[in-house]
Amino acid sequence: MEIFPFKGYIPDLSKISFDDAFYQHMRENFNEVLSQSVFKPADNLPCYYILEIQDHRHTSTGLIALTSMDEYMEDSILRHEHTIAVKEKLHRTLHAARKAMIKPAALLMHKNAALQQILSECKLNSQPILVIKFPDHQTMQRLWKINSPVLIMKITKIFLTKVHSAIIADGHHRFASLAHVHSAQHPKSILSIYFAPQEMQVSTFYRIIKKLNAESYQAVLDRMKKKSIGWKEVDRIQSKPGIIHLLCQDKIFRFKLKVKNKAPIHLNFSKYVLGPVFNIRDESKSKRIKYVEYPANDEEHKLILEKHSKAFIIILPLLTAHQILVNKKILPPKSTMFTPRIINGLVVVPV
Repeated sequence: MEIFPFKGYIPDLSKISFDDAFYQHMRENFNEVLSQSVFKPADNLPCYYILEIQDHRHTSTGLIALTSMDEYMEDSILRHEHTIAVKEKLHRTLHAARKAMIKPAALLMHKNAALQQILSECKLNSQPILVIKFPDHQTMQRLWKINSPVLIMKITKIFLTKVHSAIIADGHHRFASLAHVHSAQHPKSILSIYFAPQEMQVSTFYRIIKKLNAESYQAVLDRMKKKSIGWKEVDRIQSKPGIIHLLCQDKIFRFKLKVKNKAPIHLNFSKYVLGPVFNIRDESKSKRIKYVEYPANDEEHKLILEKHSKAFIIILPLLTAHQILVNKKILPPKSTMFTPRIINGLVVVPV
């Protein structure tokens, strides 16, 4: 795979505080923030960068680089989820307005011992060029630069000779939107961060499905039961392989799908449930289904239930990073939520 070092810009912490107010303003008015000269060159020469994200649960380390869009166009960088049409359009608009890449797309790659050793030694033998506690005081973002010509050459060669594919963990819409405008007049590379499987954890989304006015809750539940085995009302959610949870009118139902094939459960749910049970034929375009990130605690879960008390809430089982790497089929939108989530503005690349 073809990757490149690049000239990156990082926030100048002598001029701004990287806090909630700055982050929100940057997301909504990036060009205005950029014009205020609050980003400074990280180095005069192209570099690779190491990002470490540490919270109270996990520490993740990834390599930030520019990746040739040809790798995506030629299917060396693979999708594992379908995109949502309206979000793809939004990303094209944002890219055209910002004229910069402000957040790397996250890519999942197979473990490479030589690359992991380089990243570990660079972290051990040099000081980070940026340290930020964000989005909370328990989460530390540390950034190192790799500007040694020898190391840059080694990393570039590792990807050219040893890394033959990667899977998009987060950034499907950014890749798709860039591919839409990919030409001689537009960026031929995309800002990316590469993670090995042990560096990423996989969560999921709540699927919030709006009830049709013309039918009752019971009618939907009756159809759902016919597609299920082991249907049972329970008092709490227990994440287990193959188990789906349906939350409806303050009740929790647990079940498995009545299918015999070995396709990923997310594909079977879309095929055998969304259409026949909920009358949703294309979830990438449906306005009746929305996605909410899996809550971090009981309080967030309670707020989701209160806000969507009249809807059906579906919780599909978690997938692992390894399952995503070996899966050969494209899953429905929002089948996974990879962590760590990369924040905007740690490394900026004008285009």
